Amino acid sequence: MMKGLFYVGLGLLALWVVLTVTRVVVGGLLWVVLFAGIAALGVYAFQVASGHRRMGR
Repeated sequence: MMKGLFYVGLGLLALWVVLTVTRVVVGGLLWVVLFAGIAALGVYAFQVASGHRRMGR
């Protein structure tokens, strides 16, 4: 009986670790994508402002 509880606890712990790691990785990826998008928009806006690129291409 105790062994079964031990394995259930171990399984829950493993599941919690996986979920936490996944959340951290996904959160990190979301931040990277967000910052990359902001940087790309900034570069594009700078190019448009300096006249290298026209808006209605």
